[in-house]
Amino acid sequence: MKSSHCSTSCMQQMVRTCKLFGVVRAASAIHNSAIVIHGPLGCGYNLNYILGMRGGAPPIFLSGMDQGDVVFGGEEKLRRVIERVSAGDYDLITVVDSCAPAVMGEDVRSVVSDYDDPRLIYVPGGGFEGDHFDGYLETMRSLSKLVSVSDIGERDGLNIIGEFRGGKDLKIVKEMLGSCGINIKSVWTRSTIQEIRESGSAMLNVPFCEAVGLDACRLLKDEYGTQFMDVSTPIGISGSIDFLESISDFFGKDVPDETYSQFKRLKSDFGNMFVGRKIALFGGPTRVISFLRFFSELGFETKYISLDNESEETLKKLCLIKREFGISPETISDTSQIEDVDLIVGGLGERGVAYDLKAPLLDVMHSHEITFGAEGAKKIIERIKHVLSTK
Repeated sequence: MKSSHCSTSCMQQMVRTCKLFGVVRAASAIHNSAIVIHGPLGCGYNLNYILGMRGGAPPIFLSGMDQGDVVFGGEEKLRRVIERVSAGDYDLITVVDSCAPAVMGEDVRSVVSDYDDPRLIYVPGGGFEGDHFDGYLETMRSLSKLVSVSDIGERDGLNIIGEFRGGKDLKIVKEMLGSCGINIKSVWTRSTIQEIRESGSAMLNVPFCEAVGLDACRLLKDEYGTQFMDVSTPIGISGSIDFLESISDFFGKDVPDETYSQFKRLKSDFGNMFVGRKIALFGGPTRVISFLRFFSELGFETKYISLDNESEETLKKLCLIKREFGISPETISDTSQIEDVDLIVGGLGERGVAYDLKAPLLDVMHSHEITFGAEGAKKIIERIKHVLSTK
């Protein structure tokens, strides 16, 4: 058991992946888009497999470099696949290089610029150049060049920045804001290309991912003068209310009384339901902070937190929640420190930890899971009761 636990803790340190993953995940979320990877078969297969597990495998096309191409160059293979994909009816085609051509110095940018096709963009993705957060931001930077300055007239509505989750959660956010009379102009990157082009006329940008969303918002403010606001993610009771109130105040709107009533009923029915239960919480800073607050509302004691990215902003938010609930979770990087917990909260990557600790796992990190607003809160509570009852 000891060696297995050590293995798990070593695995847990690998919480980031390469720049190529970030580029592909961000760009592939755009409606009717395709990805062309200049690289070997393994890069495409692994990305397709991992993204499929996370809720959606994008259309990925590969140049299929082999060892001969590494010696003699693979640009002709890249040109052939670009021409084949360009014959399709895609609105955006993102061409990205992997480690091999980046190390070789192949000029993929020039290859892409040789084609007079506005649908083609190049985003550098050599894995050694950075991690997946760098890939996200690099993609945002490339997409920002597509925003039409001529369409920036009277500003209205908002853009959600750095939201790669789709499905029901995104629908819930749109309904929540719509009930307050607030229009979402675009979701970077789960939008159409036309919506992204017109997004420069929004009054406000709201980051949904601290690790990349804030930097992207700063970039868009510099480029197009759009204000941004770092607000709570709409997870749980107080998190959802704070999200709606902050944005509604900015637009001079009111949160409907029925919305307040919904969350008041949730607090009355489920507040402190799980007093005495202990958890370990894993994930990115934005969602970990939101879930820490929500699970504290439900009465859980969060003993441990493991973050895949940490910044001064993260630490400030953690301090506020600790003071709000009088809690003191331990931030860890080594899972061998975990003991005496009733539940592991995270994603598929925590299955090994849960197995070693003989604790149930609640997956709240993938796009098929409903987590936002009142509906998400109810679903999470139902799932908690189920996994704890089957422990």
